[in-house]
Amino acid sequence: MRNLIIVVLGILAGCAGMTCDSNKKESIVRMNRGVDFAKAKAFSQAEKELEAATTLNPGNHQAAFSLGQVYADQKKW
Repeated sequence: MRNLIIVVLGILAGCAGMTCDSNKKESIVRMNRGVDFAKAKAFSQAEKELEAATTLNPGNHQAAFSLGQVYADQKKW
């Protein structure tokens, strides 16, 4: 959890007052929702949020990694 917060803060700091577009910000929001769903074992909702996060910002590697963890938790190889 702490690592996720640090990553999110780092991403947001990179966006602060700069040219970070709304897709990147929305990607972070969707990623955080997806991680919360995953922690609650609501894997279907987690997949949807994390897939949306990676679609909004393909460079959001943390969202892609988290999506992979959700697949692994469900044994979706």
